Amino acid sequence: MTPVGGFDHNDRVLVIGLGRSGRASCAVLRARGAAVAATDEKPIAELAAAIAEIEAAGASFVMPQDLDGALAGTTAAVLSPGIPLNGALVRRIQAAGVPVSAGHRSSPSRGRRARPRRPRSSAPSSGTPACARASAATSATR
Repeated sequence: MTPVGGFDHNDRVLVIGLGRSGRASCAVLRARGAAVAATDEKPIAELAAAIAEIEAAGASFVMPQDLDGALAGTTAAVLSPGIPLNGALVRRIQAAGVPVSAGHRSSPSRGRRARPRRPRSSAPSSGTPACARASAATSATR
């Protein structure tokens, strides 16, 4: 049975970005049995603690300049929220034919339109939810 999210022991996954979400992704993917490598463009000195954490979980770190060899056989890449979807590193991974999953992003990805927000009413609220007021009004007219 394939786990929720679709990753299991048959997958080789590259995690892009080693912030909090990237490290959590490494741990979850390893727990599901996937072979996991991670990369980040920050200076290596800033990544020492993150690299130690993912290696303790069984993932490996790949320097961005060494990615070409690591991409062979990679089945998917998971993008951390702070990494731009249109950045050079992500484009390079996509050009190698590796599908990149952006996961849950706070802003819409390119090519998708955000759902329009409902304008807020400037009328003062009675403190009762609108659905309850509508229900009460309907009941009163019957």
